Amino acid sequence: MGDGDDLRRRMTAAGVDLPSELADLVVMAAGPMVTALDELAAVAVDDLEPFVPARRLADDAART
Repeated sequence: MGDGDDLRRRMTAAGVDLPSELADLVVMAAGPMVTALDELAAVAVDDLEPFVPARRLADDAART
């Protein structure tokens, strides 16, 4: 299943009712961006808040 099929399935599950021509346009224009957000959802956020720049920037610099 490709990204376009996955996005169509998600839109259908969310109750989005688009004509097929418009759905093709959405898939072409925004499909890669929307499916790329799945990777963002996998980011561990347990150590991100509260954001303290002096600590976080030093920690990030030490990791690189």
